[in-house]
Amino acid sequence: MKKLLAIAAIAAAAGSASATTWTFESTSLSGNRSAGNFDRVFASYNDTTNRFVWEVTMSERNGQLADGFTLAINGGPNPKGHAGEMALLYMDASRGDSDVRLTAYNYNGRNAFDSYVDGDKAAGIQAPDRIWNNMAAQANRDGGEISATTSGTTRTFRIDIDASDLVLHNPVYGTAADWTGVAFGERMGIWFHTYSGLNTSYAANGDLESWTRNAEGWIDKSNLLTDPIIPAPTAAAMGLAGLGLAAGRRRR
Repeated sequence: MKKLLAIAAIAAAAGSASATTWTFESTSLSGNRSAGNFDRVFASYNDTTNRFVWEVTMSERNGQLADGFTLAINGGPNPKGHAGEMALLYMDASRGDSDVRLTAYNYNGRNAFDSYVDGDKAAGIQAPDRIWNNMAAQANRDGGEISATTSGTTRTFRIDIDASDLVLHNPVYGTAADWTGVAFGERMGIWFHTYSGLNTSYAANGDLESWTRNAEGWIDKSNLLTDPIIPAPTAAAMGLAGLGLAAGRRRR
């Protein structure tokens, strides 16, 4: 019996090492297209490794094509109004595809892009809660990708990073128990705003200092259903499970 329990425990541990990657993809999400058409939206999040991917392809509409966006994302409700729970990502390709910048701040919950200036929803101006930017050394430690690719009147933005710094952030505003960063599971809520005619400036350390735009579009959604990708059991886990079954047969 003790051997069986030990084998079962090892097999369970091996099984728990697998992770679920939650994915979402759509070519028909409705929204405001003032900064360009939304041709494709793709997102994924691995709930063990914290690998996060956000990829959006946009095309020109009425002469407007987004050169940046802001994104707050969570596990269900529309992020708007949920202060101190998520990161607000600022993606900036206004300098061209060769100089793409990504910064992250604690989202203040407003229907605005001012979290980099005002960190909290309370009255007055509170210091921003700076989390991360891709000009800092630690941002590139995982070999991820932060890019914009332009072809004619089409532009694809891609973020593919180890988001542990975002998910495990201890928020200055809000409580750690409510903080999710960019994590999501079987449902996803997004506050995704796109900007054309974007004009920005940064401090030497990569912190965002100004963010203005000509046109703004958006997709604000709640409870979008995702698809799970669960890895097949490893050979080691299957082998341990087989040992357990064999031991059980021998005992009987």
